[in-house]
Amino acid sequence: MSFKKLLSIWWNMQWRGVVFGLPAGMLLGLIGGFVAGATRHVQQAGLFGGILGFPAGLVVSVWALREALLKHQVQFAAPSPAQF
Repeated sequence: MSFKKLLSIWWNMQWRGVVFGLPAGMLLGLIGGFVAGATRHVQQAGLFGGILGFPAGLVVSVWALREALLKHQVQFAAPSPAQF
């Protein structure tokens, strides 16, 4: 794979991760903050937000990688039986 194609895939993944991950993380962080406030655990609002935001970031990053690879039509060769 050329460096140019690799950089293009990386950039495609990064911008999708930021554009979709930032709002998702902010929304779930906001929900975590409200939950912390509603349960009178205001000091742990950051922890609640982080706990809710982490899965959002994970899901969005995997989705962004998948979309970037599909867009650039990256296909991986199936391993031959001799490689097992």
